[in-house]
Amino acid sequence: MAQYNRPPKSKAPKPDEFVSFFDHVVRYFLVHQNKFYVLIGAILLAFGGYALQRYLVGKKMHDLALDYMKAEQAQGAEATGAWETLAKQDPPKPLRDVVALQLGGALAAQSQWEPSAQSFQKSAESKSFVLYSVARLAQGVALENAKKYSEALTVYQEIADLKDDPFRYRGKLGMARVFLAMGQPTEAENILLEMLVKTSDAPEPVKGAALSQLVAIKAKQVPETN
Repeated sequence: MAQYNRPPKSKAPKPDEFVSFFDHVVRYFLVHQNKFYVLIGAILLAFGGYALQRYLVGKKMHDLALDYMKAEQAQGAEATGAWETLAKQDPPKPLRDVVALQLGGALAAQSQWEPSAQSFQKSAESKSFVLYSVARLAQGVALENAKKYSEALTVYQEIADLKDDPFRYRGKLGMARVFLAMGQPTEAENILLEMLVKTSDAPEPVKGAALSQLVAIKAKQVPETN
């Protein structure tokens, strides 16, 4: 007679053994509810802090934009004060570098050459090559007008030595002016003649400016006749 493997007899499970996963979670929460409250509070606090920080950043940028527009519309000494106020607010880069450039221009318009040069120096710290080049050339002009010829010559020399600088020939023109102001016309003439030879790749406007400077130097060298 065939034998059959019958499953072993087992006792009927007790009701407590049919506890669902949800019931386990509820029981765990009831036991550790204080920890859950602390965790939820920390999450809400962190989210609230982040939202507040983003709001403050957005508000600051909005206020800076309004102050920038007001400074652009101002004139004369009022413009200088507006840019100085904006610079004191420590705007983030690259806006900080642009503000320094604008402040330098406003100071230069008021013939405040030394503080203008200092502001241009701050703007020249920009990582933007274009902004750096504009600020350095403006700094050289400000130093030249402030009669700080040795410092101006250094700035112009640095500009002229950079092959990729769009203002390198302007730097050479500045060097010629400074040499002439320092009583060294020969050095000035050599720089100008270098830009006027046929092999020079200086653009035509620069050549025209170099020729005008050279003519002015020669005119001063001609002795007056009675």
